[in-house]
Formats: sequence, structure tokens, C-alpha cells
Amino acid sequence: MTASAPSFAPSLPLGAALSTRSSSPATRPVTPRPAQRRRPPCCATRNAPRSTPPDEPAWKDRVALYAQLSAEETLSALLIALRHNARSGPTKDDGIDALYAFANLDIWALSHHFFGRKMDLGQFERFKRVIVADPYDVLFADYESETLSALRSGDDFYVSRRRFRVRGVDTVFTFSLSRCQFGADGRRRWMVDSIIHDHPSVQ
Repeated sequence: MTASAPSFAPSLPLGAALSTRSSSPATRPVTPRPAQRRRPPCCATRNAPRSTPPDEPAWKDRVALYAQLSAEETLSALLIALRHNARSGPTKDDGIDALYAFANLDIWALSHHFFGRKMDLGQFERFKRVIVADPYDVLFADYESETLSALRSGDDFYVSRRRFRVRGVDTVFTFSLSRCQFGADGRRRWMVDSIIHDHPSVQ
């Protein structure tokens, strides 16, 4: 059964900004994982050369609201953030910064497989260079999307395979998310483990 990804209004209430990041091993366990290495509070945006106006919440703060609710809402909010990513101005790269903040990366590792192949993504600019290039650049376009399949493994893992159509060309990505634990209070948020490009075109 296929369904269109839910949409949200661009203006949402301000949520608490995500200040820590967790690492995930190559093979994920079947139980909830505590955060192993944390990004210092300033690091989520330390490499993003922009500041959001005080009267407008950053996209990563809006996504933080949904990250406490469900994987589906977290993913949908992140996709909306990318579609509204500003290429210039005071909110430049706000959508990319949101995805980077919720990417389950170990910033101290020398290599990551977030995009399905080995590369160093510890710094924001390196992450940005990949996400704005083909084939991931379709996520910034005016597309039609369809969920091809979705799989939930227990309460803490979720995989969604989605098709994005831009000017008649279909691109398929598989998004994997897991719920990770942060801080001494044991709060858990949904994070994106990987975005894998499955096929350049689906007929």
C-alpha cells in the first residue's frame, strides 16, 4: 500500500534545539542505544555560516518537536525542511542544518556510511557538498512523492522507501531511522541513520 508523505505548514512552534548527537555502529543492536559520543552544544551549527532571525524558529528546532513523537513525522518534517532550504539570506542552509543535526553520525569518526558509501561527513560543509549534489539534490526540488514501502522493527527502528518524481523522472531513496537516548534524563529522539539512493529511475 502506498501513501503520500504527510505535509506540515512551514511555520511551527519553536521547540527545544537538539544539542547532542549520538553515534551508531555499523551493525545496529535490537535494543535502544544510548548516545556514545556527543556533539558539544555549539557543534550542531558551528560550521553553518548563517544565523536564524530570533522571531523565526530554526528548522532543526521545529523538527525536534516531531523527533520526540514518531519516525514518520520526523522524516516528513526533515523532508519539508529540505524543500524550504534557503540558498541565501539569514536562513541560508537552514534545512540542511536540520538534517545534519538529526543525522546519527559520530563526528569524531574518520568515515561514515550515511549515504551508502564510505566518506568523511564529520564537518557540516562536507555533509552539505554531498546532499546538494546529484542524486540527493532532488530533495530540494518541487517533487511529487510516494511511499513505496515502510518497515518498523520493534519500537526503535524504522525504514521507509520513497519515490520522488521531478519533471517525470523518478528517484528512489531508502531512509533508515532509529530512536536514540540522550542525556541523564533518558529522553529519546528519532535520528536518521542513513539515506540510500536505490535507483536513478523507476518506471
